[in-house]
Amino acid sequence: MSQDKDPDAAEPRPNPADELAAMQVVAKAMAPLDPAAMERVLYWAAGFYLGTTGVSLKSRQAVSSAAAGTIGVPADDEIGNMEVAEFFGRAGPNTDAGKALVLAYWLRRAKGVEEFDSQSLNAELTHLGHKVGNITRAFTVLMETRPQLVVQTRKQGTTRQARKRYKVTVEGMRRVEGMLRGDSQM
Repeated sequence: MSQDKDPDAAEPRPNPADELAAMQVVAKAMAPLDPAAMERVLYWAAGFYLGTTGVSLKSRQAVSSAAAGTIGVPADDEIGNMEVAEFFGRAGPNTDAGKALVLAYWLRRAKGVEEFDSQSLNAELTHLGHKVGNITRAFTVLMETRPQLVVQTRKQGTTRQARKRYKVTVEGMRRVEGMLRGDSQM
């Protein structure tokens, strides 16, 4: 009698504890490595364990993103092809400051907009159905957070209500990437 697998038999369910233990071993082994070394190790492991010796460029980019700690963060070309509403929904901001930061991030990564004014940004949020009641207050929160998530780059006019221009900081970019990974909320 043959020991062939029954095609109708259900696959055994993986043991989550075994998977978690393996992930802990991998995390410990990767900790001292720089991102380039992590990429080489993950690329090798994918080829060795999954038999993917000819890993596609897209797969290699995914491995590279994993090595850089950006799992869940879309690549620049993916963000460029993503509608703002889809990106906004993926990040899931739940405060006015978070909404402003997520949209500012998308404008920078998808459209290459380095500086923006709060009125234009709030108009776009309104189109998305997420208008911020007091956009100035939202930007004040972002600027008062330490380290700053947004900085004011200039002010046009002399009155208190003069139009101000802002820019997302590196820390602001990281915060949104944390939201995309599910590491943080805002």
